Amino acid sequence: MNKTNMPLFSGRQIQLEEVRLTPLREFWNGFLLSGGFWRLYWNDAPGAGVVLNGKKVELQPDALYVLPPFPELYTFRDGTAVNQLYIHFEAASLFGSPDARLNRLDLTPELRELLDEACQLAAGNRDPGRLDLVALALVAISLTRLPTEALCELDRDRRITRVCDWMRSHTAHELDIPALAARAGFAPNAFIRRFREVTGCTPHRYLLNLRYIQAARLLESTDLGIDEIIAEIGVRDRFHFSRTFKRFYGSPPASFRASRRYFAPEAETARTPDPAQFSR
Repeated sequence: MNKTNMPLFSGRQIQLEEVRLTPLREFWNGFLLSGGFWRLYWNDAPGAGVVLNGKKVELQPDALYVLPPFPELYTFRDGTAVNQLYIHFEAASLFGSPDARLNRLDLTPELRELLDEACQLAAGNRDPGRLDLVALALVAISLTRLPTEALCELDRDRRITRVCDWMRSHTAHELDIPALAARAGFAPNAFIRRFREVTGCTPHRYLLNLRYIQAARLLESTDLGIDEIIAEIGVRDRFHFSRTFKRFYGSPPASFRASRRYFAPEAETARTPDPAQFSR
């Protein structure tokens, strides 16, 4: 999908990365949810969830769940058929608390109406512009419903923001800390410290996240081969790329591409989303 932004006051933005309604398959067992983007989940049935503080927490159909960047939670699925609407997004300058890695929001009538429309649009694979707008509304309202302790605003630092923007446009470049530090006007060690304060992660982790988000987009929306994609994002080793991609997305690149384009059935229980089931 194309990125869709919602500019907020003082230059803040919500930026969609991906919106999709999909059956949860075997990859949802033991998958580590990582990566520097926010997540919003809704499951249409119990039977799948995350492991939080050593306990299994099912994602229930009467609630939305908001996860901050780098939640570091493992997933589980008990074999029941579950469809999941997920929205991956970025919220500039907003970060979550490590003590609030899974936030449950009960479905109000307002959220339910938006959720139903998002599911119908995503299941029917139609009107992507409208789907983006509805997803942005879901995200924006959900963020306002989070408790104070779950949503904190990072220090805004335009020097670091400019570096992040440059990294987004130059993912194929090798990570050069002295050069990035000079671009921001810092000594290298001070730059690394300040970058982590502002973004919540190291420059290396930030670049890694950018590269694999871009790789996922290229797999989904182009016919580029794996060698072309790794050259595009600046990864030199194909085996390392496949292994790291699976860690990020739960399946190897080829399987990810096939599932995103065709939702190919697997030899397990899974329900393909039917737009009619989400009609009010």
